[in-house]
Amino acid sequence: MKRLALLTAVLMAGLCAGQSADLDRASAELAASLVLRDLREELRAKPADPAALRDAMLADPAANADPATAERNMALAHSNALARAFAAEADALLDRLAAPAPREARFGAAFLADAETAPPDAIAAASAASFPAAFRQAREEAVRAQADRIQAD
Repeated sequence: MKRLALLTAVLMAGLCAGQSADLDRASAELAASLVLRDLREELRAKPADPAALRDAMLADPAANADPATAERNMALAHSNALARAFAAEADALLDRLAAPAPREARFGAAFLADAETAPPDAIAAASAASFPAAFRQAREEAVRAQADRIQAD
């Protein structure tokens, strides 16, 4: 997270505290938007984890026996993992920015629904940048691990 954006967000959220409820909410949402913009940019650059992909393939070898099926399964698993990670980071940021109030009291419901959802284009960008190479590596490692297991039996 870029420090300047976080500092700006915290300061902006506090500037209008005690004013009108609408102004407080608008200020908090603007501040959170700045921080979430950086989080979305970080998501675009988040690399795929070959070890996690390998472990997921090895957890269900039958479902991932066919390379094309495995790639589809792992692409979906990777996208879902990115979305979950984004939501968790966004939740933590929103909680910190809303403190000491609960975030539901500080931000509007529509803002929260949008803020906690990873942008599909950011997930696609992250996947396009690192998933193919990570999948190839994970697939090779999974095949090697399965071959070792078969030879050991």
